[in-house]
Amino acid sequence: MLTEGAIFVTNIPSDPSGKPRPVLALKLLPKYNDFFICAISAQLHQFTESFDVLLGEDDEHFSVSGLQKTSVIRLGSLAIFQAHQQANIIGFIHPDMHKQLLINLSNHLLNFK
Repeated sequence: MLTEGAIFVTNIPSDPSGKPRPVLALKLLPKYNDFFICAISAQLHQFTESFDVLLGEDDEHFSVSGLQKTSVIRLGSLAIFQAHQQANIIGFIHPDMHKQLLINLSNHLLNFK
């Protein structure tokens, strides 16, 4: 069963290649039980300081992520994963990292200019 903090593989609507990619189940949305998801990429040049989070191979919780190498959890690449879709879960992130991602996203959304 898909839960917040799970890493799974799916097609990302914004990815023109159409290849299944790893994503993070960021937050369960109310009413229909869809998930707010964000992309995960091994292309480290996509990292945005104070926004995205790096999950490195040297991180003590990397082994439970299911990822193969250091990756960026990209808050700038968000989508909705509908509850009726099948999720192939490969791993999980640590609850502290999940909380940091939610804080980073919230801070960005609340930063009115």
